[in-house]
Amino acid sequence: MYQCIGGATSGLESKLIMRDRQSFEFLSKIISDRLTGVQFSGLNTFHRPSTGVEQCVLIVGGYEETDRTELVRVSLQKQDRVTSAATIPTTVKFAVAACVSGKEVYITGAGSDGKEAWKWDAATGWTRCADMNEARSAHCATFVNDTSMYALGGDVDDGNTILDSIEQYDTVTDSWTNVGRLIHATYHAACAVHKTSIYVFGGGAQSGEYLRRVQVFDAARKLCTELAPRLPYPTPGLRAVMWDRSVILVSYNTCLVFDLEQETFQRRERFTAGVMGFGLAVENGRIFVAGGVRDRTDADEEMACSDEVKSVAVMDITDGPAPPHWLHHATLPAPAVVPACVVMTLQA
Repeated sequence: MYQCIGGATSGLESKLIMRDRQSFEFLSKIISDRLTGVQFSGLNTFHRPSTGVEQCVLIVGGYEETDRTELVRVSLQKQDRVTSAATIPTTVKFAVAACVSGKEVYITGAGSDGKEAWKWDAATGWTRCADMNEARSAHCATFVNDTSMYALGGDVDDGNTILDSIEQYDTVTDSWTNVGRLIHATYHAACAVHKTSIYVFGGGAQSGEYLRRVQVFDAARKLCTELAPRLPYPTPGLRAVMWDRSVILVSYNTCLVFDLEQETFQRRERFTAGVMGFGLAVENGRIFVAGGVRDRTDADEEMACSDEVKSVAVMDITDGPAPPHWLHHATLPAPAVVPACVVMTLQA
């Protein structure tokens, strides 16, 4: 619409822009980003090379045919730049969870008992945190603010018991507290945070079926509710990322856009991941899919992992009619199932 940001101020005076609330808000945020340097969800821009930092995806363990457990760093600013960030000093099962607070990565559900929590930063490496009160894997984990991480649901005993419990980790006191329960126990669900609410999409139930339910845990009130809208169909292996006022949900054969304000789903099946057990990230207006398990092409063929990191423009998904245009971004050190991945700013 504008060739340079300098023309944005006059753009606010456009009657066309003024009549379109979303365009007006978006342009206002662009001006704020220009004046303050503070980015907002929906306008993520890469750091300039002169800053000495870059945006990266950190992928947790999961490599096929190897016992190696490490963080692998994939640059989002330079194609095919993949390096090892750090070896993980504990047992990492397939279903650990990871999330970020500032310059630290946290993983939960690690160790042989599934109770361990660890944090990593580039300066000091790995530090063990207090153990969770309850062992869990295949759970959701996310920060609601800089100091409060939540672990929701999951399973124990190789899926024999599905959990509804919710624990909160305080980074200041290094302690876990039981803070509530989901309405429906679930594992392998997808989650996203909006304000003080954690949205939990679908997941598996004790019956073995996959849920269509959307549960919302209010971290401020410590209360879980259920939304009336449901997923269009039960879907295993969902991953979720936030984009502006929407949650983008992706699986092997699903792509959905959930509008948080309207509480509606839009189907975008053209943008399915085509793999299972993959990592999902969003940065600089693109969705990245890392690794995963490819389906068999015939009954006798064994399922195999992918080593590719690919991306597609978020706007292609949200705007609807565009055909899928996935681009190769990087190749992982080995084919991998990706239990968790996070986006971080690290030294270039």
